[in-house]
Amino acid sequence: MTLDHHTDSIQIVLEVVTDQRRRTVLNHLRTTDDDVVHLDELVNRLPHTETPAKTSPQPPSHRQGPSAHDQLRLELHHAHLPKLDDVGIVEYDPRSETVRYHPTPRLEKLLAFIETELE
Repeated sequence: MTLDHHTDSIQIVLEVVTDQRRRTVLNHLRTTDDDVVHLDELVNRLPHTETPAKTSPQPPSHRQGPSAHDQLRLELHHAHLPKLDDVGIVEYDPRSETVRYHPTPRLEKLLAFIETELE
């Protein structure tokens, strides 16, 4: 399924760009000179926010979860990049952890508008 097949449905594009992390990923992919970008490069371009610690009866030293960096990497790998891949905006290879951007005029205009007018 590619975005070109959904040109009649702006809802798909809007849903994809509502998430700040996905917009940041797309903006990086739009502006990079590289054809292919590694997942780690994307992780390093996004702000890391700590997730609140979960309540647990264990002492704090035993409650250590993934770091903010690792959590972000997991979110990109399992959620954001597959979603972008499903609609054809990117081609994500989970084995090599590489991303290739497939721009469309509609998406480019929308991202430019959001960047200049709304953020």
